[in-house]
Amino acid sequence: MKIYYFSNSIIPSNQANTVHVMKMCNALSGLVNGVILYGRQGEVNFSNKHVKQQYDVDGDFEIVRINQKFTRKTGNLQYLYTLNKIMKDPEKDDVFYGRDLFSLFMLRNKGISIFYEAHAFPFSKLRVNMERKLVKSPNFKKLIVISESLKKKYIREFPNLTDEDISVLHDGADITEIEVNAKFKDNNFNVGYVGSLYPGKGMEIILELSKIIPDVKFHIIGGSVKEIKDWKDKITNQSNIIFYGQVPFDQTESYRQAMDVLIAPYSNKVYSKGNQEITQWMSPLKLFEYMASQKPIIASDIPVIREVLNKDNSFLCHPNNLDCWKDNINLIKNKSEENIEKKVRNAYVDLVDNYTWSARAVKLKRILDFVVGKV
Repeated sequence: MKIYYFSNSIIPSNQANTVHVMKMCNALSGLVNGVILYGRQGEVNFSNKHVKQQYDVDGDFEIVRINQKFTRKTGNLQYLYTLNKIMKDPEKDDVFYGRDLFSLFMLRNKGISIFYEAHAFPFSKLRVNMERKLVKSPNFKKLIVISESLKKKYIREFPNLTDEDISVLHDGADITEIEVNAKFKDNNFNVGYVGSLYPGKGMEIILELSKIIPDVKFHIIGGSVKEIKDWKDKITNQSNIIFYGQVPFDQTESYRQAMDVLIAPYSNKVYSKGNQEITQWMSPLKLFEYMASQKPIIASDIPVIREVLNKDNSFLCHPNNLDCWKDNINLIKNKSEENIEKKVRNAYVDLVDNYTWSARAVKLKRILDFVVGKV
């Protein structure tokens, strides 16, 4: 069995979806002889070897990057046209898998088993209709989603999908080599945030916290030049927020290791790059990377986060309760909570037991084997 993984991700890029597909194909390549990842060519034509080094993967999987100049209106059509021309001929026992709805929709009548992975509920009538047709295809076998909340949403909205048709696989992270060098060392108490700066992801809360805890340094790793400028324009008479911008994936752990605490201060409404609300069903990569870093975690107490984090492995605060955020930062700073290290250990054990990329790949491989074996 070969796995044809259709992602539509730009490879390489600073997007979390590229991290996800690279890590998953790497983990799957240790279980399957033949993993082919399809995606888009990035602005710079790095070799596949160099790309794998950027994402700290060394698995024996093939990367096929489609190199075209895509426009907003015709991008998907161009991509699909080229993909259809260059795709290798699959065998009957191979699998079409992926996050790219358009690719799988195009391939739904090829007689090959299809497994679709959704990271959000479709946000347009076009995508809803395409997904409805895809899951009704005789070749469709399983829907993989990243949270229990998203599974429930699909069952409510897609009457032909049952509990058995959908499997939940949360996102993951690699086990971290703790001896990694910290990016910097100083005497400040350092609070870190690693991720995008889209609305609701955390900067709104971080900005307010920086005003009421002036003796704490807040380090923001991520965000575009424009996003950083917009946030800097909102900061007055403060020097305790430091922006680093987007950094290569293989350097992010060195920043996390420099922090005393890592935070994920999601608002009540969180938006994606496409300005779609994802609060109900997201499975943020940063949570698992935080767990791997073996640092105290403070995160928003919202239902989808509680699928992974809890009072035993993190500190949870309501998004609007600034006092809770401030008190927990100070608690960790002053080491006035004897359970801090216990929470850190529990988070790491939970990651190792349940949320590594390798563990996710093993669960996925079992699903593929079970379902395809029934065909």
